[in-house]
Amino acid sequence: MRNQWIAVWSISILVMLASMARAGNPLDGTWVIRLEPDADSARIGAKPFDDTLLMERLHLTSTALKKFGFGRTLYDLDARGAAGPARFECDAAGDSGHSARWTGTATGAAIQGELTWTRPDGKIWKFTYKGEKK
Repeated sequence: MRNQWIAVWSISILVMLASMARAGNPLDGTWVIRLEPDADSARIGAKPFDDTLLMERLHLTSTALKKFGFGRTLYDLDARGAAGPARFECDAAGDSGHSARWTGTATGAAIQGELTWTRPDGKIWKFTYKGEKK
């Protein structure tokens, strides 16, 4: 009887893992976003800008930040349930002292979140963003 219970439990786990693998990562794809600086960041030089986030296999690439040395960076994903929102966090390092922290939430084809960009001169620019999956 115990062996049957272990077999049923094992099959249940395998079915659950297979369904999670089929569902895939809800963030995978191309996201077109608009970033807006907060008031303090705008006062010290931050400007609104458009960006495209390429998200694939738990990695994020910001096309707009590439010119500052940011590349493909691993992010942490919290995607509980296929229908629920997917949340992520990403800490990225660029060239010459640039660093960035991305956080965001995607629901379906919509995404929103925050970017905190620390610049080599010590300025910290904070942005909120919204966009959609392309």
